[in-house]
Amino acid sequence: MAGRPRKPIGLKAQQGDTRKVGARRHEEEVEKAFNVTPGRPEMPGSLKEVRLGPKATDEQLAAEIRREYARRYWDDHCQQLERIGLLKLCDAGILEGMAMNRALRREAFDAGDVKAFDALDRTFMQQTNLTGLNESARAKIPKPTSPQMSAEEMALSADLPGEQPTVQ
Repeated sequence: MAGRPRKPIGLKAQQGDTRKVGARRHEEEVEKAFNVTPGRPEMPGSLKEVRLGPKATDEQLAAEIRREYARRYWDDHCQQLERIGLLKLCDAGILEGMAMNRALRREAFDAGDVKAFDALDRTFMQQTNLTGLNESARAKIPKPTSPQMSAEEMALSADLPGEQPTVQ
């Protein structure tokens, strides 16, 4: 690649677009890069319940117990992330990995396998750091701001009964 490296989109967004031609171009790039569809992703097939017959092996039973624990983790964390506004449809893969990791981690703990538990725990902590699921990582995520009213909207809402809006 010849020439200077490209400026990261986040830095462009911070500094603003000073050009007169195509002034909205980088705003559209930022929107594409940072706006993802909010919502609860569908639970992946690997976590869905498997009906086991009466001739199920111990290994099959253990796998279903693991999936059940992973499903509970999936449901609990999807609910929590939805409540704080951090859950997006594209999070399905990382949540699936975290749920399975959590189930394997519990299985290693129950079996007394300290080395496996430690390795899975480190992986799980890395995943929580990357997804904002621990306190320190969550503090770095910018809080969504409510849209500010324009002067026209302020004037129109002044006629409504109740609390008067404040200009920010």
